[in-house]
Amino acid sequence: MKKDDFEDDGRTIADMSGIERPSLFSFGRAAREKRKEKTAEAGAPAQEEGLTKSQNRAYMLGAIVAGLAITAVFIICGAIAIFIMTQIWK
Repeated sequence: MKKDDFEDDGRTIADMSGIERPSLFSFGRAAREKRKEKTAEAGAPAQEEGLTKSQNRAYMLGAIVAGLAITAVFIICGAIAIFIMTQIWK
């Protein structure tokens, strides 16, 4: 039988006392306000979070264009493969 020689020396590896469980329904303005209050209480300077509307639009447009480019590559490769197969098995 294996003997367990583990002994807890009481040291804290990572303090998890300040971590709260995120709410499922408060992901909007209320959550930002709560974070600002916590940073103000801690004495840290409050930082503005988020993007402007034009930056948000630019990121969304970039993501859509990237997705469409990848889709186009797959469609073109599939069309080339179908064309080659139809020419080989004629």
